[in-house]
Amino acid sequence: MKSLLVFSISLLLMWGCASNASNTPETSSDKVSAGILVNGKGFPHNISGHGQTMIIKDISKDPTYGYTKENPIKLGGFKDDNGSILQQVYLNSIYGPNGENIEYERRGSCCPYYTPNGIDGFGLLDVYELKFNGMKEPIILYITMYEEGDILVPKDLTTH
Repeated sequence: MKSLLVFSISLLLMWGCASNASNTPETSSDKVSAGILVNGKGFPHNISGHGQTMIIKDISKDPTYGYTKENPIKLGGFKDDNGSILQQVYLNSIYGPNGENIEYERRGSCCPYYTPNGIDGFGLLDVYELKFNGMKEPIILYITMYEEGDILVPKDLTTH
C-alpha cells in the first residue's frame, strides 16, 4: 500500500513539474503510465465476486460513466489511505451484462488533473482493463480515488 502511494506521489511530482503555467496537463500525459506489476499482471487484479464486495444499488444511465477520463467513477478514499482498497472492493462487486464474473487488472495511471483533494493540487485516474467470457474487446474503466460521488455500476454492466 505504501509503495503504491510513493509511486503515485512520484508520478504527480513528475507531471506537476512538466505541466504548463496554467496547471493544465499536456495531452501527451493522458497516456497510461506503467503501474505496479505482480506476477506479470497489473496490480491490483482479481475476479469479481472474489473478496470483499460492496452493495451498489443503481446502474448509470450515462453511457460515459466510468468509460471516459472526463467522467470517471469517483470512489474517494485517498485521504483515508483506502483508495486502492475501495477500487478493489468496487471491482469485486460488478459483473458482466449477464452476471458474468469480470477479471480486472490495473493498467496504470493517467490523465493528471487539478483537484484540491490530491497531492500538491493534482490527482490521477487509475485505468483498469476488464474482461469476461464471451466478450470481443476488453473494457477500459477510469476510476479516481481523489473525488467522491455517486457510486454506480457503469452502463451495460451489472451487480448482484
